[in-house]
Amino acid sequence: MEAAAGVWGWGWRPQAASVGPRTCLRARFSQEALDLGPLNLTLRGGSGRGGFSASCLEPLTCILQGPVSNGAACWRQGPGNLAGIRHIILVLSGKGGVGKSTISTELALALRHAGKKVGILDVDLCGPSIPRMFGAQGKAVHQCDRGWAPVFLDREQSISLMSVGFLLEKPDEAVVWRGPKKNALIKQFVSDVAWGELDYLVVDTPPGTSDEHMAAIEALRAYQPLGALVVTTPQAVSVGDVRRELTFCRKTGLR
Repeated sequence: MEAAAGVWGWGWRPQAASVGPRTCLRARFSQEALDLGPLNLTLRGGSGRGGFSASCLEPLTCILQGPVSNGAACWRQGPGNLAGIRHIILVLSGKGGVGKSTISTELALALRHAGKKVGILDVDLCGPSIPRMFGAQGKAVHQCDRGWAPVFLDREQSISLMSVGFLLEKPDEAVVWRGPKKNALIKQFVSDVAWGELDYLVVDTPPGTSDEHMAAIEALRAYQPLGALVVTTPQAVSVGDVRRELTFCRKTGLR
């Protein structure tokens, strides 16, 4: 892969991924570098700020997550963003540690067992759990001509994942970002991930009612989310937080 003129001045670490005679870009970033860089985390070509050549952005028929002989999935061209998704469900909780990511995972697996194609979008930027819940740590997100190709767990692409945990250069490092930077990445997850055709998109959110929730709901509103699933435990403190979470849902128009 030939890098464009300039340096990788805001944290991208290019890694070549062979796709027949072509090459694509493996997306990774360093949050330290991003602290000095723009809020737009886009990998798209054109301006050249990302430091990769237009040859990486040719239409791809397949993006490999690993050797085909090991059962790796391929990304097939389809509509970008959320245009091909039938239903969107947000999973919320008023308090952390109540099993929200576990419920998101179990819900996705149950829908897949029912024959549905499911995606999971992890917008918990400071505590991304979805890669670990699916045993997908170390998997890579790749750039394609329609945006970011999510991580697929099987050849049939019945479950696809997107999380900041796949993008960090050091996955175990804490993400220390202020609200505007978090909002920018969540909005880009919504606009630039090439999910293709899905029956359901499950959105795993952080606990409480934070900037991440507002950014996600604002970005998803045009796609009319089906509703929200609020998770709690029976303790009085957790139930009290759920009441506040339900008030948040009513104020933001979530069912």
